[in-house]
Amino acid sequence: MRNFLKVEVKIPNVKSWSGENPAFYSAEISLLSEGILLEKKIVPVGFRSLVAKGRQLFLNGKKIFLKGLNYLYDSPAHGLVMKKRQYQKDIFLLKELGVNIIRSHFPFPEEFLSECDRQGLMVWIDIPVYCLSPEKGKGKTVFSDKSYQKLALRMMEEMIRQSRNHPAVVIYGIGNECETESLAAERFFRKICQKAREMDDKLLAYASLYGRVGRVGKMVDIVGVNEYWGWYDVIDKGEKVKKINLEKLKEKLKELTGRYKKPLVISEFGADAIPGYISRSCRLWSEDYSARFLKKSFEVFKKYPVCGTFPFCFSDYKDPSKYINKYWDGMNYKGLVTYDRRLKKPFFTLRAIYKSKRGDT
Repeated sequence: MRNFLKVEVKIPNVKSWSGENPAFYSAEISLLSEGILLEKKIVPVGFRSLVAKGRQLFLNGKKIFLKGLNYLYDSPAHGLVMKKRQYQKDIFLLKELGVNIIRSHFPFPEEFLSECDRQGLMVWIDIPVYCLSPEKGKGKTVFSDKSYQKLALRMMEEMIRQSRNHPAVVIYGIGNECETESLAAERFFRKICQKAREMDDKLLAYASLYGRVGRVGKMVDIVGVNEYWGWYDVIDKGEKVKKINLEKLKEKLKELTGRYKKPLVISEFGADAIPGYISRSCRLWSEDYSARFLKKSFEVFKKYPVCGTFPFCFSDYKDPSKYINKYWDGMNYKGLVTYDRRLKKPFFTLRAIYKSKRGDT
């Protein structure tokens, strides 16, 4: 049995933590045994609120647009091991882009979260419940398997215990691109939501594949849409695309805004850009097409009550899930920067968008 001591302290005239002013206070924690000091630790503490009201999000009482970016850490020097020198460079580039929040498919190390606290960079972290899509008609599935449920609940509990006192962490993701229509899936995700809400009051989000939210939509505070219209639906047509067709995106956004009166974010979108492939005619796989794709996508988003956008992704990274072809060679090239952090054309496109007036609406 674990015993936890809850202490409430009133601080007069507290300053809120935010991206522009990541204000901190020091909390001294002492561990005593029969009057003898066993250990003492001083930790920084920040205070902020991110709440959902209707279709909008408010940070410390002010409406905010989430200028996000998916951040899947990988680097040629350290691989998946996060080193301070590398992630500090990444955060510098993220701030240069005008990004105020990043999204990850998995939890981060403590040191990285602390750096985000100091830099005023908000974080949305998922538990790795990723692409669970059992075939229809199957009897027992991952959603009805008690061991899977137990594992998912343990991951959520561990993630919250590690991150709940970091002011940078503002959203917990309960899953990404899963099947959400079955009753078993509904029970699976409802238990995850219950666990999260028992432990913390942060907002919960789900990232759906092409807006197929299913039964999870009513459970979460934020509805996320992972969509790649204008990319995966055209890459088999060769290299030329005369016009980026985003009509299906418009239809889906119209449908979702009619169905949900809660915050809607575009949690993933993007196109691969082979480093150094420049094309004045914006051929597929070029940096120019990726940049144009971003621009056209934002032109659609601004016509709907979208309150956050998360292009995919910050940097190119090793991705064995992609089949090998003329362009994919074991790497995912949707990054705004290359694997070794050289800036690509879409970097400058997103920076112009996020640092414009639109990025603050």
